[in-house]
Parts: sequence; structure tokens; C-alpha cells
Amino acid sequence: MLEKDPDEYYTGDLAIQQKYEELYPDEKLPSSRYVNDIIRDAGRAKQHHKKRRGTARYLCYPVLAVARLGERIADVDFVGHKFIRGVSESLHFLSIAYRKPLRLRCIQRTISETTDEAITTTNRIFDECGWPDVVKTDVGTPFAGKGIRFIPRYAANLLKQNVTPVYGNPRSPWNQGTGEGSNSVFGRNFWERHEFTSAAMVDERMAAFNASSKKYAMWTQWIRETKDISFIPRICFIRKVGEDTRGKNGIIPVAGELISLPREYIGYFVFSEWHLKEQRLKIFFERESGVQQIEERRFLINPKSQERCTDLFT
Repeated sequence: MLEKDPDEYYTGDLAIQQKYEELYPDEKLPSSRYVNDIIRDAGRAKQHHKKRRGTARYLCYPVLAVARLGERIADVDFVGHKFIRGVSESLHFLSIAYRKPLRLRCIQRTISETTDEAITTTNRIFDECGWPDVVKTDVGTPFAGKGIRFIPRYAANLLKQNVTPVYGNPRSPWNQGTGEGSNSVFGRNFWERHEFTSAAMVDERMAAFNASSKKYAMWTQWIRETKDISFIPRICFIRKVGEDTRGKNGIIPVAGELISLPREYIGYFVFSEWHLKEQRLKIFFERESGVQQIEERRFLINPKSQERCTDLFT
């Protein structure tokens, strides 16, 4: 039934439970285990590749450091180029995947993969679905910009809304697990499902996809609180410590600059917070016992960037 409905894009156990409750509101809801047993016995279960567990913990990935930044976290990413058969020009999409407190995916088509498009589309989606406390993204130019100790325009836009930007480790797509998973769902459940003939058709079906995503996530609009005077304007970075050219110390790139760290951290992840008012960089290392600060130094904002973003420090 769900697979035949053109406006339904999710067919797992949760989607089946939701449909069952809609059709039979007075009946007891079947458990997820029961639904999955039925799916498996019918030979309709999807094959899932076994994931490697424990790698993030072994490498001291900063899970707690990110979580303590706020309750609502979202991943933002460009999906990648998609092509309509017979059309040489590619289509672009921005994906936003909320990881806390709900698993909501929202994807919209953009004109291009630029900072302006990223800002405009991000604002539009967050205005509709709710602004998070934290946004994780990659270090692509539309999000991270270029330059030494510059405040990226995309980050400045988030900070003005009391949202903390977190940049993942370069060349590590798994850092954006929720976002990458959302992109996979988009490709499998949406793009590969239809034979698109025009951008207008894509936009029409995209509206249905986002509506289905909201239904699946049991989304409800949350009301933004008034501006929090305790908000700390900072830009955060997740980095895996590499080895410098001399092989003596660890090293990480932060805002276009290389930061030296003790050799003992090579191969592990660290979490950096660039506190903009104080213009100081704080670096943390996470163990099972908690988050520990291991470094702090003066980290001045580029004068041109500071002049452009003075409203962030008042």
C-alpha cells in the first residue's frame, strides 16, 4: 500500500505503524518487532550492510563535546549533482537532516552550490521547520569559505540566529553521518523512484517528499525562544590530528591556519572552539571519562572579517 502511494516515500516498520494507526485508530498498534517479522517472512526486508562499531570511540571522536553545545542538532550538506535524462545541466539540492530531537529530513532544490544559495535555502528551511541550536557541516567552500582566520559568511549567518556552527573533519564524510544518511535516502527513495522529465516535476515531487518526511518524523513546529543572552558566539571544528612535516608534533588545520599539538594526540580526534568575543582558541580532547581542555591560545580574527561581522560581538 505504501509503495503504491506516490506521496509516500517511507516503507519501514515505523511508516507501517503510522499507516496502521491511521486506518485502524481503535486497534492496538502492532510492535516494531512484529512488523519486521512480517516484512522479513514476506521476503521484503532490505539488506543492511553490517557497520563497524567502536571506531569513533577508539579514535576519541568528540561526541560529548558536540552534544553539550545544544539540544537541537542538524546536519547541512549539498546532495551532489543530479541529472535529468537528456538535459546536460545538472540540478543542485541542499539537504538538512535533524538528528536531535527528531529524525526529520528536508531537501530543497537550489540554483547552484554557492554560499548565497546555502544561506538562503538554510534560512528558508529553518524558518519553516525550526531553528536548531547546532549546525554541523563540511568544510566545502560554500560553508567554510576561504582565508586565514576569517569568519565564514555561512557561519556568521548562523551565529546571528544564536546557532553554533560545527565544521567536520576534512575528507571524512562519516563525520556527517546523519546528513550523508539523509542524502542516501533521498537518492534511493526519491531520485531513483521517478523518471523525471523537467525541473518543475522535480519540484512538485519534492514537496511530496518533504511532506512525507515530516509525517514519518512526526514533526511539529516548535516555537523559538527569545534571544538567549547567555549564547556564546563561537565556531567549532572537529579535527583528526595529523603529523607535521618534521614528524615531531601533531598538527590540525583551523580556520586556514595550522595548529601544533603534542605528539601524543596524533591519530586521534580533537574538538576546537574559536571564541569570537575573546578571540581565543580552546582545544579539547574527549575520553570516556569526559571532555578535557588540552590547549588554549590567542586566535585573532582577520581584521577584514572582524569589520564585516562587528554585530556578532555586541
